[in-house]
Amino acid sequence: MKPMRKRLWNIFVRVYYWTFPVHELFGDNKKTIARIIKRYASIDHEEKFVTEENMGEYTRGLLSLLLETKTFNFIFVTYLKSFIYPSIEESLENAEQTQKDILSYLISKTKATAFGKEHDFVSFSDDMYKDFISHVPIVTYDQYKYRIERAKKESDIIWPGKIQRFSASAGTTSRKKHIPVTDESLESINKAGLATFATYAMKYPETQAFGAYSRPLGGTIQEQLEDGSIIADVSALMILERSRLLQKKYKYPLSVFLEPNWYIKRNLFIKKLRPNEHTIMLGVTSRICEMLQYMKKKSPKKFRSFIKNLDLVVWWWVSARPYIRYFNTLGISHIWAYNASEWYFWYQDLVHYENDQAQAPYQLVINHWVFYEFIPFTPENFDQWRVRPTAHVKPIRKITAHDISQKTKFALVITTNSGLFRYVIGDVICFVDEWWRFEIVGRTKECINLKGEELMEDHINRALYKIHKLYQSDFSWYTVGPDNDDNPQVHEWILEGELPKQCSLVALTEQLDIYLQEENADYESKRKNDILLKMPIIHIVPPGTFNQRIQSQKKTLWGQTKIPKLSSERKIIEEVLAIAQSK
Repeated sequence: MKPMRKRLWNIFVRVYYWTFPVHELFGDNKKTIARIIKRYASIDHEEKFVTEENMGEYTRGLLSLLLETKTFNFIFVTYLKSFIYPSIEESLENAEQTQKDILSYLISKTKATAFGKEHDFVSFSDDMYKDFISHVPIVTYDQYKYRIERAKKESDIIWPGKIQRFSASAGTTSRKKHIPVTDESLESINKAGLATFATYAMKYPETQAFGAYSRPLGGTIQEQLEDGSIIADVSALMILERSRLLQKKYKYPLSVFLEPNWYIKRNLFIKKLRPNEHTIMLGVTSRICEMLQYMKKKSPKKFRSFIKNLDLVVWWWVSARPYIRYFNTLGISHIWAYNASEWYFWYQDLVHYENDQAQAPYQLVINHWVFYEFIPFTPENFDQWRVRPTAHVKPIRKITAHDISQKTKFALVITTNSGLFRYVIGDVICFVDEWWRFEIVGRTKECINLKGEELMEDHINRALYKIHKLYQSDFSWYTVGPDNDDNPQVHEWILEGELPKQCSLVALTEQLDIYLQEENADYESKRKNDILLKMPIIHIVPPGTFNQRIQSQKKTLWGQTKIPKLSSERKIIEEVLAIAQSK
């Protein structure tokens, strides 16, 4: 790094740590937290919005005015382009060494913890990865849960000190996961967010989005433990831990963003909205779309003005492909990121992709204190979704050109600065180039494989994307399962939305089947002559059906919930159909 650039970088680092301070948990937000937890504990999961509570008004000050200026936008874009993006490229060029250094740091940092002592980290040699894989087993959440439960009560268990935050993963079942979140991991998540903005700034250098206000549709705080630690959605932790300066960018009081009832939150969001103000929206893909659709219905005039001034949408968690057409129709700039309960792992790379953004690959975050391993997603390594003890695992340096050209499917294993070690997160990816860009294929637990077809979420999203382009349809919610649990021969589908006027259900089914065969050779071979798999069955259900199913399961209403998209059992299919028939 050149001397002048290094001096400027040091200045920016000081500004960064002033902007994102690591401070005592909660700061001045203790009363807000207590109130949100009380509301969460007493929430009626069937309630609709009836009355609006007084959440307090936002007072505009000098800092809030400065943060929405073109000058601030120019400075921030320059920072992203001159410092953040070059550091991304540098880490990608030296990915093997970067990952080696990260593993060394994580092992050194946790030597004195209970986990480090149990696995004898102090004895590791210079060949650290060899020692690491021989001492530390690959685990799922269920296998690691007892350590996390200890970390809730004791210090120095899986990370130095006492962990005071745990992110709640809603998951695809009623069982919840509590993932540790350390000061270091929150800082890394913030930096990964800057990397997402940097790739957008490089693609659109004339953007004025960063002079806009941020309006995240995040989660909520669910519980406070006896020692004061909290359990919350990771998006709520990110909102809560912002410095006072960056909270000026939110415009609304924290109590609005952390409101646990979705119906109340969306009405407060619209009520307090000044639609002529430039805005960045952030949140779960499906909830952002639902908010926009609700706003259009409730206040069409405000919606038109809001869309005109909506400079950027950053969406996460749920795949963006089923929603791309809706956003493109509205002319909204958008970028997809993966902000999971476990970490912020990747974002959509726009810089090197000139065609349809829906097809743009994702960039693995290499340099923010996560060590990655990859397990080929094959029967030799997995018994259904369970990792076999003899599974072959690869670090980044062992990913070959053959793996990339053959689009080998890998299950992702992570070791992080939140205290997770060799943890299987359940995502399945395949690399598309040597710069660690990839496509998301699906989930280890979400795969239809009735007759060896190995149909995964990515195949379905791509097929539905083609359907949307052909028929101008908008099926954002879907689930797929077997026609029966004993001897299944058919994939049974539920699509939420309206059947396009220009096609029949039969034509839609036939065309979807054709697209699935184009996307998946295994599916094509099993469908040949209807020998193993017969033509799919599709049910169309009215809008709101999937949300009603979530509510019927007593899941919370703050917007961080989902339904399995693929299942080897009929349970989800039958539940959703029963709700649709009762309407």
